[in-house]
Amino acid sequence: MRDVENIVSKLILETTYRRKPSLEEAPLVTDCLTSIHYIFKNALGIEIPLTFIGDMPRHLLSFGEWQALCIERERAQVGDLLFVKNKKREKWLSHVGLILGIDRIFHCSKEIGTARVESDQSFFSMYEQRLTLLEMACYIDVRNKRLRDKHQSAFLDAY
Repeated sequence: MRDVENIVSKLILETTYRRKPSLEEAPLVTDCLTSIHYIFKNALGIEIPLTFIGDMPRHLLSFGEWQALCIERERAQVGDLLFVKNKKREKWLSHVGLILGIDRIFHCSKEIGTARVESDQSFFSMYEQRLTLLEMACYIDVRNKRLRDKHQSAFLDAY
């Protein structure tokens, strides 16, 4: 996991936040999803989908190589992803963070304007998990108008 720490350090030093940057702009310009994509690709050699953040859990689970786990925070491991929402916003799922260890969560957000490692207390003072695992797997991001219109819902029919 040394590579993860090195990439995270690079992002913290170099990144400016901007919503929906291109992959080519990373690590200089990222958002929460682009920064996570950059870490997985460059430190672990894993390509994760770039989609609307609310659709990401469903996309990851559809590959069959990822699994959703509901665990106590103390059992989370380096590389685990946290899908959360900003407490100040309406969206049910709007942000992703990366577990780096005990009381260490990496994320990149508009509010801080860059990438940062936060303590659990600091991170969860801004974000919360509102959806269950099943809800995350069926949730359709509010910006995915085509899929929401098709299902006439914020969730896939399976929900």
